[in-house]
Amino acid sequence: MTWSKSPAFAGAAWLAGLLLVAGACGGDSNDGGAGSPSASPSLSGTAPATGAVTLGLGPGQRPTPLSPGSYRNEVTPVVAFRLGEGWSAALPAAGHLVLSRAEGSLVVVAVDGVFDPATGEPAAVPANLTEWLQAHPGLVSTKASSLQVDNVPARQLESAPAAGARDPLELVSGGGEALALASGEKAHIVVLETGLVIAAVAPEAQFDALFGEIEGVVGSMALER
Repeated sequence: MTWSKSPAFAGAAWLAGLLLVAGACGGDSNDGGAGSPSASPSLSGTAPATGAVTLGLGPGQRPTPLSPGSYRNEVTPVVAFRLGEGWSAALPAAGHLVLSRAEGSLVVVAVDGVFDPATGEPAAVPANLTEWLQAHPGLVSTKASSLQVDNVPARQLESAPAAGARDPLELVSGGGEALALASGEKAHIVVLETGLVIAAVAPEAQFDALFGEIEGVVGSMALER
């Protein structure tokens, strides 16, 4: 898995592929608004984690520092991955796994709801979550592109709160726990066909540094089928 820059966000990293060359799932010519940038292609990948140690997290678990190695979360979302130095893991709710470090967080959400853009109240998951995120009036987003995560088709886009948006801006939820963006933060959001969302979230000044750390983590992910 490699990364390339998105011209829509100066200095931001754009996830161009995970395990497979981005765009292998199909064309992207009709996604995103007019003039939205497209992702650059990727040519490399990372094998999924094997021999993982069970995290042993329970819902409501506070951040737990982890040593470098391979891990498996046995509570929804069930996912295995490899971590290097400096990571902690938390499960604020079943369906909402947070891997965090000094630069920011990598969040894996089994989406069971969204927040209405007009009212901020909980709402049903739309039929096309990627299009919903792109049309969200509280977000400024790049054009979406195709990729695969552990051979699962997915769509990816990069987003930041628009001027005047609610702060924090709640987007989707898993187990009642919201994935939200605060003012000054950016997110790279991957929406999988299985209903999972993987999001890298960091303050603008640390966004690139976070991507330098999570490249191997996301590329090593093995998902429950």
